[in-house]
Amino acid sequence: MKAPAHVRLACQLRPSADIEVVPLVPVAERPLHAQGESREMLVTAMFLDLRESTRFAAGRLPFDALYVVEHYVRLVTAAIEANGGVVTGVAGDGVMSLFGVGVGPVAGARGAIRAIGAVWDAVDALSSDLAGEIDRPLRFGAGLHASHCAVRSIPMLGAPSLQFLGDAGNVASRLEAATKAQKCVCIISEAVFELAETPIPEGLAREQLAVRGLDDHVAVRLLRERGEADFGEFAPLTESMTAA
Repeated sequence: MKAPAHVRLACQLRPSADIEVVPLVPVAERPLHAQGESREMLVTAMFLDLRESTRFAAGRLPFDALYVVEHYVRLVTAAIEANGGVVTGVAGDGVMSLFGVGVGPVAGARGAIRAIGAVWDAVDALSSDLAGEIDRPLRFGAGLHASHCAVRSIPMLGAPSLQFLGDAGNVASRLEAATKAQKCVCIISEAVFELAETPIPEGLAREQLAVRGLDDHVAVRLLRERGEADFGEFAPLTESMTAA
């Protein structure tokens, strides 16, 4: 936590008398329940990005390019939600999603793994539909990582919006960016497979990637072909696996 030597975690204290608590972070004026519950959870994040969107938009009317991007976002969102994920943010053609809320970390990681193939198929289907309008199939990049995050439902524009903060989203975004250098479509950290409690399929290329902001390299697996995103059946979930 990079705290001074005299600072201790509350769980390390054994008070023998009354103590005074001084908040280190300003307290919001509104009560916590007014903005939704915040919890630390073990989750899996997936970040998607449409490749060469700038080149795709060049020479087209802005509304034509926006039409395609909107369809892309709608289709990949449907693929994510069909596998238990929640889209937490869309910026242009970048889509961030979260898996594991309400279903438990193991089921969430498995849903994220399944979603890769579903997203791949959705993008291929859109390419087929637009074959007469585009000079090459649409391509995307994806990054997946699992870690503990602070998860909270925040009211936005009158509706609840699920948001999270932690390494999962940051690393997933950086793994997606690394797909360009690694010349692959998707990079999954081995932490996701460990959380899903499933063996890593043979044949997936393995790398140790340096990720900005992390001291240690991240062990990852690379997916280059659509067939590599077919992971087969998972072992049945037990009650302990589904605990949120």
